[in-house]
This record gives sequence, C-alpha cells and structure tokens, in this order.
Amino acid sequence: MSVRGGRGEAAQRGLTSGVVVARTAACGGVSVRIEEPMDARRESLREMLSDWRARTAAAGPAADLANMPRLRVFGLTVALLNVLHVLWIVLATPGDLGDPDASRWRVGLLWTHGVMAAVMVAGAGFAHRTLRTPTPGGVLRLLGVGFGLLGLLCASAIAVVDQWVTPNITPFVLSALVISFLLRLRPLDAALVLGINGVAFVAALGLTQSDPALLFSNRLNTLGVTLAAWGLSVALWHGFLTITQQQRALGEVQEALEARNRELHELAQRDGLTGLYNRQTIIARAGEHLARGRRSGSPMALLLIDIDHFKRINDTHGHPAGDAALRQVSDCLREGVRGTDDLGRFGGEEFLVVLPDTTTEGARVAAEKLRSLVEQEDAVADGLVLRTTISVGVASTDTDAHATFAALYAAADGALYAAKEGGRNAVRVGDASAPDPRAGTGASPTGRGEG
Repeated sequence: MSVRGGRGEAAQRGLTSGVVVARTAACGGVSVRIEEPMDARRESLREMLSDWRARTAAAGPAADLANMPRLRVFGLTVALLNVLHVLWIVLATPGDLGDPDASRWRVGLLWTHGVMAAVMVAGAGFAHRTLRTPTPGGVLRLLGVGFGLLGLLCASAIAVVDQWVTPNITPFVLSALVISFLLRLRPLDAALVLGINGVAFVAALGLTQSDPALLFSNRLNTLGVTLAAWGLSVALWHGFLTITQQQRALGEVQEALEARNRELHELAQRDGLTGLYNRQTIIARAGEHLARGRRSGSPMALLLIDIDHFKRINDTHGHPAGDAALRQVSDCLREGVRGTDDLGRFGGEEFLVVLPDTTTEGARVAAEKLRSLVEQEDAVADGLVLRTTISVGVASTDTDAHATFAALYAAADGALYAAKEGGRNAVRVGDASAPDPRAGTGASPTGRGEG
C-alpha cells in the first residue's frame, strides 16, 4: 500500500537517499509500513562520539603514564614557590598588621601556602615512585586526577584568603589554566576536577568577600574561567589523541617494516628450493662454530653429503625429478640433525652439515643415521618413485684443533671421494691433519665423476 502526501514524499526521498528508518502504523485498521529518512547528521555525530570514546579508552593509559614525570617536576617547582611565599610573608609582613582582616589574611596565607607546599611534595613523591616501580593504570589515573584536584583546591583557598584584602582571583585563574595545560586528563575527568573546584570556590568566596557586587563578579568570572580551562583541556586532549594515534600507526608501520626486513634477511640466507641455508650462510655458520670451539676447546665436525647418481636422475627423468630428489633428501637431513646442528645446501646435489661439540666418532654415527634415513625414503615426482641414496664424508677438529674450514672441508671432501670410489651409499671419515689423498693423482677435489 502506498502512502500519499507529505509523509509519503518524505519516504520516497528517504528511499532515493538510501538511508531510511522503517516503522509500522495503524491506518483504518490496516497496518501500513511507513519509511522515513534517518537524520544523517545525528548518525554522524553518534559515530564521531563512539570513535572519540574508543580513542580515549585506547590512549588513556599512555596519558596517565605521561602525566607522572610532569607531576614530579611541577609538584617540586610549585612546592618551592610556596615555601618562598611563606618566607616572604614571615619576613616582609609584621605579626600584627593592625587590621583584623589583614591579620586573618596573613595567617590564612601562611597556612594555605604551607599546606599547598606539603601537597605538592607528596604528589611529586608519589609520581616519582610510579616511575620507578610498576603501577596499575587505575592508580596512575587516580593520582593524576587527585593531584590536579588538590592543587586546584589549594590555589583556590589562597584566592579565597586574598578576598580579605583584594578582590582579585589570580591564583584560581592561574591554577585552573596551568592544570588544564599541564595534565592530559580525559574530558570527563577534567570536567570533574574543574567542576568540583569551581563549585567549592564559588561557595567559599562568600566566606571572605563581603561586597555583593564583587562577590557576584568573581563568581561569574569563576564560571567563565572554569569553562575556558575545560575547553583548553579538551582541545589538548584531542591533540594528544591525534598524536597518539599517529605514533601507534607509525609504530605499526615500523613493526611491519622490521618484520619484512627479517623475512628478507631470512630469505637471503636460504636456498630457494630446499629451504636450507645457502652456501654463503652455511660457510659463515661453520666459521662461527669453529671460532667458538677454539675458545671453549670443544671439537667441531663437518659432514659433506652428495646424492648418488644425481646426474643420471636429471638426465633420465628430467629436472623436476631432480628437484624432487633434492627436496626429499633435504627433508630427511632436516629430520635427522640435532637442533644445535646447522644444515645447508652447498651447491648442486651437495649438502653440508655443521656439528658443534662433536668428535669424529660422533660425527660418523650421525652421518650413518642420515645415510640410513635417506635410503629408507623414496622421492616421488609426478607419480614416479625414485630411490635415492647419499654418500657422506666426515671430518672433525679433534684430529687437528687448529684446522681451518678449508682444511676440514678438504678432509671431508676427500672422504666423500673415497665413499664414491668405494661404491656409494656409504660413510667415510677423513683426517683434517692429513694431506688430501688425491693430491698428485689428477683427481679434482670436487670432481666425483658421475656422482
């Protein structure tokens, strides 16, 4: 059923704008669905307030913590100023001023300045303590609000005492503006602090100011100063929220960049096919373990591993089959090494394992374990099952504590050559202190024939 008239036209406008509110009304016993446009500005204001509350809740703890060093410095500074005021009053004014109001003014200032100095010192002490020991966020918030309120009340008391001799309310004005500028208080907290202080000051003015015109003027000025101070506090809070949000966003970007840099650094250290350390990284790791072993006097071993008949796999079944064999062997090696060992692809079908704190015999046992693991697992490429085996050359610094990486590698390479010559799928041990057995034979240090 369509609705005619102004309400129907409004519904049509709401439909075209895409923002409507639906309600049901009774019309002549028939239920009629009436669609009305939603107040977009009201919704926008609601969203803005919701966002403000969320940002305030997120930034509140940081603001409470940021208030503490300010309270410490401000409290000590104001305490010193109040002590100087007390000394000035004692030294510059006689004990009996000859006028009852002036005498009350003198005594009142001595008390109010003295109390304010004590409050400021106590507040600074509490703030200092929170900076040295972990403090719950609620305590920090309470300390900031309480310190601000007590400071304002003390300054207002000074202004009330001043009314016996002068109508000015300068201490009240300065304290309200300084506290609003100094502390980052949530808008509701600032309204509470400034409101309580303003009400108390308005009530107390009647105790010392007897001139009705001046009393009315000062009370009116109190209202204006309180509202201005609250506006200043809200404006500064909004700026703090903006800065905090920007800092948080910047921190997130920085964390993302650092994570990406770590990822890129890790990728630069890894072999793309197997995920193991690449040649440069595994050599660097071996050098680090060698240096550490020399300092501690513990041995270090190398396992140089080569996949048997790898060239035949590539030539017969293609490079995808060769890649599958490389991945299968690397998975077996990764499974078989200890958490303290380092494993890398040294190049082609060759792998290098660095075993810290390992003797020659320990390295031989570890090599045999790896050889057995690879032998028991077949590589699969496009449904093709490939039987893979490895030959391993072993060398350790326990035969030569001063052996360099080059000497260890040469010994392991010579042992690997012997394993290949002996029929493959075997483990052989080399001696880092002995010369390469292939020296003068014309055999290449890294050439192992067909593999």
